[in-house]
Amino acid sequence: MDEVTGTMIRIPVAIVLFIVFMIGLIGLLKKAKKKKRFIALLIIPIILVYTMYFSGYLRRSPLTERNMQEIIEVYQALGEADSQSLQSEGGKIKFGLRLRNGSFEEETAPDSFIYRVIEKMFSKTGEIDGRKYLIEGTYSDKGDYWEAACHDGYIGVVYIQLDDFHYLSMDYKISRNIDKWLGFFYAPPVFETFSLTQ
Repeated sequence: MDEVTGTMIRIPVAIVLFIVFMIGLIGLLKKAKKKKRFIALLIIPIILVYTMYFSGYLRRSPLTERNMQEIIEVYQALGEADSQSLQSEGGKIKFGLRLRNGSFEEETAPDSFIYRVIEKMFSKTGEIDGRKYLIEGTYSDKGDYWEAACHDGYIGVVYIQLDDFHYLSMDYKISRNIDKWLGFFYAPPVFETFSLTQ
């Protein structure tokens, strides 16, 4: 679903949710006997607005240690000296792979306490064949929380330290049919395990 269609659907939905919320608020202020019904009319719009604007903005990546091995295999197939960006598509995930100088730990050094907390909650770290890796959390591509853009998939970054002087950086995007159809309303969770080489 494109941005214009999704936004045109969300405008009447937002108006209806506002009306429902106001009915619930007015019903509670009048001290009606059916308070449970009016409380529900207050809570339902809040939950639906949450799904439209906040839900799924940041999630744990579905990539695994096996994917880290696949990234190394793809890089080795390119040749040790090749530092050009590789744009490829494996299964349902599109990715770009680049060789960089230095250490990914310097690039991803947290600059605030909040960043460190979020990083620990949504990132995965580990080691494979003596190489450290970091899989950052995936972000919805809809932009910031309050942007009018619709969710169309998830984007993320993976880092693998090859040696003391080089690391691999992989940007990827996951876009499924469910993201395209429900993206105007909320960002569906990602449970699937993806392969980069099949």
